[in-house]
Amino acid sequence: MKKRMRKILIVSIMFGLIFFPMSGYCLDYYVNGTTGTDSDTCGQTSSIPCKTIRKALDNIPDGEVTIKIARGTYVESELLIPVTAPGSVKNDITFEGGWNGSFDHAACNPENTVVIPGNRTAPPYMYLFDLYVAGDERQAALTLRCMKIQKTHTGDITRTIHTGADHQGKAEISLLKTRLTGFTEQEAIFLLSIKNGILNASINESVIDTNTGYTVISGDAHNDGILHLTMNKSSLHDNGSQSKSTAVIYLNSSDGGNIDVSVGNSIISGNASSGDPPGCRFLTRDSNSKLSLSMVNTTLSGNTNVAPGGNPGAMGIHAFDNAQCNIILTNTIIRKNSSLHGPDDFFLDQANNATMNLTADYCILGEYETNGLVTYTSNHEIDADPGLNSSYHLISGSPAKDAGICGYLTGSGPYQYHRIAPYDDIDSDKRPGWGKLMGCDIGADEYRFPWILFNPATRGTVHP
Repeated sequence: MKKRMRKILIVSIMFGLIFFPMSGYCLDYYVNGTTGTDSDTCGQTSSIPCKTIRKALDNIPDGEVTIKIARGTYVESELLIPVTAPGSVKNDITFEGGWNGSFDHAACNPENTVVIPGNRTAPPYMYLFDLYVAGDERQAALTLRCMKIQKTHTGDITRTIHTGADHQGKAEISLLKTRLTGFTEQEAIFLLSIKNGILNASINESVIDTNTGYTVISGDAHNDGILHLTMNKSSLHDNGSQSKSTAVIYLNSSDGGNIDVSVGNSIISGNASSGDPPGCRFLTRDSNSKLSLSMVNTTLSGNTNVAPGGNPGAMGIHAFDNAQCNIILTNTIIRKNSSLHGPDDFFLDQANNATMNLTADYCILGEYETNGLVTYTSNHEIDADPGLNSSYHLISGSPAKDAGICGYLTGSGPYQYHRIAPYDDIDSDKRPGWGKLMGCDIGADEYRFPWILFNPATRGTVHP
């Protein structure tokens, strides 16, 4: 009797799996701009790919889906990420470039899969990737991986990546090994959290360069919205211009908004502006609004501000009207930037009963100014030229070498080691490993001696 009951149970479970698939299943869809054909059934197998990313996105079911994109150039418009009804499955859509034509091998080089926004004349706005989650229990996620998103023409597009969380909705946006370049209008990335919405954004191993809009990454948290932004092993360089007020990162919290920013192993360099600080501008205002900023092993250098009004050359942070602002800098370089009339490197501004605290440990900081009651604490600071080359990596004589903190002990046991510095640098070069307390380099780069210059056997083949 027991065996018969077990068989019935197994058959019942199999029947349920076949006819009532579980939510959260993961599927692959396929796009090949050369061999694909758009139809209402395309993309489900690698042998019948869609021709366009837009059609594959239209065809996918709810749930977790990876859209695998063959190498090539794609002209696309308004890729709207679907958001399902409250309480149903979370849509988690990944766009992944770098695949060969038969989809049996991928190489993650962003230059091989290029997405270009197409023309559009209909008002009011033009977004390339659009994810907006509004409503309690609604949630969705967007990941861009191994592709270059490039603007090649003027006009039409307003925001390249538009992401919002509204009315307790939850949204996630991730860039991994992606390059964003050439955009001239508004923001390349726009992040909005409002009315108790929660937005998590991450930028990892990516490059954002030669964009000349008024803001490259713009984020707002209003009406008790929460915005988390993390950036690791990324380069934001040569954005803006000396004829336009451009901040590469501009984040603003108000009316109870909460912004939490974590930047590690990243270089922000060579950006230009005629107004806002060309590197970063952070603003928090109104009661219950908060801004928390943490930078670890990050380099801000070579940014230029030609504003006549005295704005800083790299970073400006402002807190007003009972807002709270907390800044922690560790193993970070903010130096050798320039401003026409303001401090060359950064400015801290507090007013109207706001609270602003900055703590810097093992940093190389340059010229700064403060306004108001700013609590500024610096420990183990090095007052010297950081010694950077043209790519903002350390030179052999840099005082940043071996001068940073790796971690600390919270007790006497071997498992009470707390790591601060990432275990590798922006180029994936290894830093001193587990258990090390001191000796990590300051900044995004861990210096490597160029042995290749002294050992011809390690050099590549030289072709005429």
